[in-house]
Amino acid sequence: VPVIELKKFSTLAGTDLTKRNEKSIEYNENSIELKFRTISFFNEQEMSFQYKLSGFEENWNEASDISTSCIRYTNLDPGQYQFLVKGRVEFGAWSEPYSLNFEIQKPFYQTAWFIILIIVLLIAVAYSIYRIRVLFLIKQRETLRKLVTRRTEEIDMQNRSLKEAYRDLEQAHIKLVQTEKMAALGVLTAGVAHEINNPLNYIKAGSEIVKQLTEEKGSSVVIEDKDTFKTVLSGIDLGVQKILNITRSLGSFSSTSDKINNTIHINKVLDDTLIILEHELRGRIKVIKEYDSQSVYVVGNEGKLYQVFSNLVVNSIHAIEGDGTITISTVESN
Repeated sequence: VPVIELKKFSTLAGTDLTKRNEKSIEYNENSIELKFRTISFFNEQEMSFQYKLSGFEENWNEASDISTSCIRYTNLDPGQYQFLVKGRVEFGAWSEPYSLNFEIQKPFYQTAWFIILIIVLLIAVAYSIYRIRVLFLIKQRETLRKLVTRRTEEIDMQNRSLKEAYRDLEQAHIKLVQTEKMAALGVLTAGVAHEINNPLNYIKAGSEIVKQLTEEKGSSVVIEDKDTFKTVLSGIDLGVQKILNITRSLGSFSSTSDKINNTIHINKVLDDTLIILEHELRGRIKVIKEYDSQSVYVVGNEGKLYQVFSNLVVNSIHAIEGDGTITISTVESN
């Protein structure tokens, strides 16, 4: 049985591992070369050999002579390997395999410590990102809180400004309404004064005639000038009636009642309004009344209704240049 000894064990990069006790090879020198020699009393041509690299291959490789040739393995993966070689004389028994154990080291990025380091670094990075994210969210929340606070203060300020503006507008509206009432009252006062002046002239003229007759004829005037007295009294009654109509219309127009459920005769309101504004119409504008034959009633505030109709008629008068006509119609609808 031949004896097999290791002659040389090296990497193709030139690193000699023959005499090293710990045969560990760097991952970047993972191509190896092995040379053996045999000790035997037989002719080498009568011997045969088998070898294999456990961890790389399963089957034995045949070799006729390992003394004059070398065995090479290239690009071995990281891991533990065992090289086995055995020999025999022709048709004899195989010798005990010669074994050579070695290791191809893993690259640093495949080592456990590097993987642990990477995991630790990833955890640290993830935690840092988490902390940065949390701090960012906290900062963002604080920024939003300040923004909301500022916006709320601005809205409150705007709300206060709007309330103040509303109060100012309300006061201005009240003053405007009052001004309009005063302006309307001025127009009405002038008109009423003019309208009352005519019937007062009737009354004054009648009283002058009565006074004159009384002074001239004494108590006999009533009997002697009965027709004259009737004419004078008729003129006085007409003047008094006109004054009563004007004061009644004026009283309705200037009503300050807040009741909104009064039953109001529309035609009467229109007639009273025309009486108040007769001085504006006389001699220039003709009013045509087309009232419903039936009495037309509505429910509302009488004073405000007088003001509305008065404004409408006054606006119509002002819109007419020269002579013109105003037609007023009332129709009851269900």
